[in-house]
Amino acid sequence: MTNILKIYVLSFLLIILNYGCKKKNENIDFYLNSLTLKTNNVNNLPKQNLYIKVIQIQNSNQIILATTNSYPSYFTLPVKFGLEKSIEMNFYKNTYVVSLYGDSSGCLSTNSINIKDYKILYPLDMDTENNGATIVLSGTWR
Repeated sequence: MTNILKIYVLSFLLIILNYGCKKKNENIDFYLNSLTLKTNNVNNLPKQNLYIKVIQIQNSNQIILATTNSYPSYFTLPVKFGLEKSIEMNFYKNTYVVSLYGDSSGCLSTNSINIKDYKILYPLDMDTENNGATIVLSGTWR
């Protein structure tokens, strides 16, 4: 009887060790739904249309994931840009930047997204800012 009990206990421990010691899935992705331009500190520029690009940096190549519609620079801020389709972003594996463009001036500001700057408590909004602009990424974690 004790041998059967030992076999059951040993089997139970092997099952726990087998499933408990496996590496957990680290694919926690952020799904970007919209972008909000909160501030634009670029002065002395002509009136123009502003838009935002979301760019993934991969092996020194830039992959444009999304470009928003344009918004006149002389209108009030903040302005929220919706995206036609949610963008899946894995901040732990890839490098991303969010850039503000003007249709006549080109790139006005580039904000890199460094996940180490955030305390991840499953936020829905993440602010990126530099001395040129503050842009908020809104979405969900999955």
